[in-house]
Amino acid sequence: MPAEKLNPTSSTSPRQRSSTTRTGSRLPAFPAIHIRDGSVSYRLDWNGLSFVFGGDSVPNKWFAKEAKGADVVVHECFFTPEQWMAIAGFPYKEAYWVTTLIHTPPEGFGKLMSMVEPRMAVAYHYWNHRDVELEIFEKVRKTYDGPLTMSDDLTVLNVTKDHIEVREVTFNHESWPMGTSKEWDTAPRSEPATGLSSDWLLEGKLEDMNPPPTQPVE
Repeated sequence: MPAEKLNPTSSTSPRQRSSTTRTGSRLPAFPAIHIRDGSVSYRLDWNGLSFVFGGDSVPNKWFAKEAKGADVVVHECFFTPEQWMAIAGFPYKEAYWVTTLIHTPPEGFGKLMSMVEPRMAVAYHYWNHRDVELEIFEKVRKTYDGPLTMSDDLTVLNVTKDHIEVREVTFNHESWPMGTSKEWDTAPRSEPATGLSSDWLLEGKLEDMNPPPTQPVE
């Protein structure tokens, strides 16, 4: 989607709206903040129900507005810096940048869900290893105590105005892709890709949502 269609300083709306279909559904898109201009999230309104899906992003004002009070709100709930150091072999500076400056770690996810208060919050974008998932769950619960689904591959939500049923499709949970090599994990990293987002987009960032660094990042 062209960035100018999402720019609130331009003559177009910061939220690109779709026309209402004969089924009564609407699917507007709105900005997400992830490395560079162009990332988006979506809201689906249909038959009196609402579903919001967040693309990769830090918490931002557009998501907070569009997701407020929605029935189902799906947002990334990425790793902590310490988990990413252990999983990917990154030093803390790079791990913090990946997990907290271009993604949303668990405590940031929890704060955002406490702000928008959905009927069901859905966390995704993390590995479902039990040791990782349980730690992520505990950190979410530090900042959010509402309805929560820690999603898995092929998680299904059946939504009505009276009830939300969470279930899973049957498949092989023990099937995992090959991991990366030690050479890749320990290879020198370039500088973070900063300076690629417009000022208007960065101004939509909600401050004090993601935790500050606990180690030097300069």
